[in-house]
Amino acid sequence: MTSLAARRLPWGQCQNARDLGGLPTLDGRTIRPLALIRSDNHDRLGETGVVALRQAGIRRVVDLRSGWEAERFPSPLRDDPEYLNVPLFDEADTEGRDLVQAAETVLEVYRIMLERYPRQVVSALRAIAGAPTGGVAVHCHAGKDRTGVVVALALQVAGVAPEVIAADFALTDECLGRHYAEELAAVPEGEGRARLPSFQQARADTMLALFGHLRGTYGSVETYLRSGGMEDETFVHLRDRLRA
Repeated sequence: MTSLAARRLPWGQCQNARDLGGLPTLDGRTIRPLALIRSDNHDRLGETGVVALRQAGIRRVVDLRSGWEAERFPSPLRDDPEYLNVPLFDEADTEGRDLVQAAETVLEVYRIMLERYPRQVVSALRAIAGAPTGGVAVHCHAGKDRTGVVVALALQVAGVAPEVIAADFALTDECLGRHYAEELAAVPEGEGRARLPSFQQARADTMLALFGHLRGTYGSVETYLRSGGMEDETFVHLRDRLRA
């Protein structure tokens, strides 16, 4: 697998921008360079970051943040016709929000996300599959959880092995050290601060366990996505645009 140093992208002040290009697929192919980028919040791009994004050939931006996040921390690309805000959480689902807040592990958060919002997950994958020719940049706030799950599913559809996906997911911790420290420092002393570090981890075994959950519950990732309404053509387009 191509090294993290080779895949990280110097996009302004973004800490977690990296190319998924070069990841191998099970059929001997690879993910096409600059076809799919994962990153943290684009309000960190600045002018130089926007220029770098354009130079990388990015044609569509898929912002997985909730509406209030997109308003509070606006993307400099928000007026671009190929900027799509595709929230992964249903803001009207107060029960789901409470379940996420009460979750004791990152894996539990991911399972809640997938079980409650399959149609939102599929909408995010459709946005990637249906983009104009060129690259797609997917981001949320830190580029860890929502982005991590959507990118993992996209890579699985493209034929990347779960172990390779999980290893890439774990590289997030190397990218977000400064973000984690700043986030922790901003939280007052108390129970919330004490439990935060356990959620500031992108562990390979977490992603592998999530794939195991999907296999055990649905039989496969593909069956899960079909339960959320994903069509044959979206699977085909996603594979075609991501693989070299």
